[in-house]
Amino acid sequence: MSAALLEEQKKGLKAVILATENERQRIAKDLLAGIGQTLSGIKLGLSKFTADLPNDNQKEYSNILNFVDEACTEVRAISHQMMPKALKENGLVSAIEDMLNKSLAISKVEYSFNQIGLDEGRFDEVLEIGLFRITQELINNIIKHSGATKVDVQISKTQKHLVLLVEDNGKGFKFDEKRDGIGLMNMKSRANTFNGEVNYETELNKGTVATIRVPLHD
Repeated sequence: MSAALLEEQKKGLKAVILATENERQRIAKDLLAGIGQTLSGIKLGLSKFTADLPNDNQKEYSNILNFVDEACTEVRAISHQMMPKALKENGLVSAIEDMLNKSLAISKVEYSFNQIGLDEGRFDEVLEIGLFRITQELINNIIKHSGATKVDVQISKTQKHLVLLVEDNGKGFKFDEKRDGIGLMNMKSRANTFNGEVNYETELNKGTVATIRVPLHD
């Protein structure tokens, strides 16, 4: 395949990524403005009847309020995942830190986050979106499947590369192309739009290390 054709494919992928992110933002806004506000209204309306309920019904009523409150929290969490405000306003490092705090802290997983050499400046929009979504997918996989109690995330910038490293102390896995291939393929597809590489090091009961290396251009 010629270099020109490869470049055109990358341009097409970047356009798709940006269009997808715009659609995510639209859905997230609609979710908060629609279902989120409706649930908040229901919660407010129900809370007004607390004093008028018989004591026998107080516990059942309290449970209903808790369910509504949990639904509100879930809607906000989904909306945040779809439209990370920190990424748009403050950049990649801030967005990753915010995402880790909201996801791993809630899951009661110990974590550390370090950044090296990224004190100033922003990166290309597609690069920031891509690395954020890759990190998000890695963290979601850790929470759902690894059984990890500790996660270390590091993003560093050298003269030639931007490197993202995500390591967990979970149960690891034996790679199965049929089972694990789609998720890895999605991450590699994202990384490919900015010439990045995705590598996994994993072993049963010895955790997993995922490394994403992106070349930087002057």
